[in-house]
Amino acid sequence: FVEEALKMQKLDAMDISQMLWALGSQTASGEAERRSLAQALVQRSSDKLEDFPARSLCNVAWAMARLDLQDDVFLTALAQRAAVMLKQGRLSPQGISNLAWAFATLGR
Repeated sequence: FVEEALKMQKLDAMDISQMLWALGSQTASGEAERRSLAQALVQRSSDKLEDFPARSLCNVAWAMARLDLQDDVFLTALAQRAAVMLKQGRLSPQGISNLAWAFATLGR
C-alpha cells in the first residue's frame, strides 16, 4: 500500500506522520525494510513540513529517532519548523518533550 501511495503521490502530512509512527512502533523483524520505507517517507515529506501540524511533526521526529534515521538536511528543516511552532505557542509540553527526546536520541 505505502509503495503504491508513494508512486501516486497522494500522501498528505497526516498520512506520512501516521505511517512513520507505525513503522517506528513495530518491533517485529524486517527492520531494514522498515527503515528503507521510512526513509522514502521522510524524503517525500521534506517539501511538506509547512503542512505538518505540531503533533505530526513530533511523531515524525519520534519515528526517526526510533529507526535511527540520520538525515541531516531533513532534521535541520524539522528543527527549524519546530522552532517556529514553539514561538507561535503551537507545541504542547508533551510535543516539546518528544522533540527533545528524539533529537537527543539522534545525537543532536
